[in-house]
Amino acid sequence: MNWSFQLYSARNFQPWDGVLAMLGKLGYAQVEGFGGVYDDPKAFRAELDRNGLAMPTGHFSIDALENDFDGVRKTADALGITLLICPFLMPDQRPSDVAGW
Repeated sequence: MNWSFQLYSARNFQPWDGVLAMLGKLGYAQVEGFGGVYDDPKAFRAELDRNGLAMPTGHFSIDALENDFDGVRKTADALGITLLICPFLMPDQRPSDVAGW
């Protein structure tokens, strides 16, 4: 089994290069991305590569998925993300019955 570290859990412990270096030293091979690391996907990918890490999964907001899917796809491609996750819906966006789901 491959363990993956959710980077959102370390959002208060930046800089990211230090976090990624520690995760690589601890033996992690994969991390899960979130919006806070997508500003410069190419540079972040280089940092992942430098530390022997891959990012096969990533969190994206429903707004980004619905309104900027091309941008999401470019970010995902640059980082090697193959599974997109929408981790949260605002209460007013959530279906309220079985039919809505």
